[in-house]
Amino acid sequence: MKIVKFIGIGLLGLVLLIVIAGLILPAKVETERSLLINASPEVLFEQVNVLPNWEKWSPWKEMDPESKMTYSTPNAGVGAFYTWEGPETGKGKLTLTEVVPYSRINTKLEFDGQGNSTAAYLFEPQPDGQVNVRWTFSTDMGGNPFMRVFGVVMKSMLNDQFERGLQKLKEVAEAAPKPVKLSWKGRVEAATVLDLPAQYYLAVHDTASVATISNKLGQAYGKIMEAAAKQKLEPSGPPFAIYYSQSNTQFDFDAALPIGKAGKSEGMVMAAQRSARRAVCVAFYGDYSQTPLAHETADAFIRNNNKTTTGPPWEEYVSDPGLEKDTSNWLTKVYYPIR
Repeated sequence: MKIVKFIGIGLLGLVLLIVIAGLILPAKVETERSLLINASPEVLFEQVNVLPNWEKWSPWKEMDPESKMTYSTPNAGVGAFYTWEGPETGKGKLTLTEVVPYSRINTKLEFDGQGNSTAAYLFEPQPDGQVNVRWTFSTDMGGNPFMRVFGVVMKSMLNDQFERGLQKLKEVAEAAPKPVKLSWKGRVEAATVLDLPAQYYLAVHDTASVATISNKLGQAYGKIMEAAAKQKLEPSGPPFAIYYSQSNTQFDFDAALPIGKAGKSEGMVMAAQRSARRAVCVAFYGDYSQTPLAHETADAFIRNNNKTTTGPPWEEYVSDPGLEKDTSNWLTKVYYPIR
């Protein structure tokens, strides 16, 4: 009986020790790991922004190879998410909450039954051409002393996982094809900030490469026009395309046509509405292949004026190439929603 008594006293003492330690330990758990990677900010940004790429470098996928990841459509940009379920990592959801092209990506993690956390990926170019990638994490363990003690253990585990993930990201990014630096041709006007009204539209979602983007857009607009005619809907402005992946070589996009009133989804054609919002607008004159110049101008304006993007950019194709043969006169307006 004395042994049982001593064991009981020992367990009680352990519990009291944990409670006291938990009360002393902070509720907020924060950690950060970084690594220099010999790759461009564009390549690194795309590895994180396009969610299916995570399967190449995520430490959690390596830890739980049997886990199943399900992606949203679109699968990149603000609001994109994936859910996971696996025998080792449990269930959860990760959402991209803020995306600043080539600079920062913020995420929200929801662990099934275990609360929410936030993480960020920062891409910091260095003088020697490398990029310092910082991966940060923050969560609140609340007032439960046992959870606060667990937070210490979790932080140690995360440090190891982040280091493995960054090393894997380094391997993937440094092996990726180097982006081609082009000298863009065309004319851009100064960026302006506009307050845009809500807009109904019909759209077709697709993916394309540089070689297929023109045909894919043409086919999509053909389907949209057929659906609009069937529903007796009139275009209320120029066609546009929403681009969910920040890439000059691969595109994940919605081809869209603005309409005066709400439409109906039919087959591949989706009926949607863009809410009223504020956006940076850059007008570009030139061939469609040169529009990245307008995106670079918009990006620079957003950075220099400390603005934050709130969604994917879109291009509005004002000129009709069938009527205007001189490509230098083709007008494309590039928009980035901001707050």
